[in-house]
Amino acid sequence: MKERKTKGQTIGFFGLGNMGLPIAHNLLNAGYQLRVFNRTKEKGAPLAEQGAELVDSPNEVAEKGGVVFSMLADDDAVNPSASKTRIS
Repeated sequence: MKERKTKGQTIGFFGLGNMGLPIAHNLLNAGYQLRVFNRTKEKGAPLAEQGAELVDSPNEVAEKGGVVFSMLADDDAVNPSASKTRIS
């Protein structure tokens, strides 16, 4: 993993498919810290190798007052993630 300066802001990211993975990759390259979740966890491995934190549940993606990107395919993908996410 290459050393890079971070901007301090941690961004949550749901959905690492054809659009989400390149966007998340660009955010990492821009110096943001990422916390990522994907239903197929293996898709997050390339980002974890670059320094992203790969989490096990949607609840772990968001942090209070933080930014969360959602790049999910359709309502069937959004509803389970949204219904399981709680920010206290």
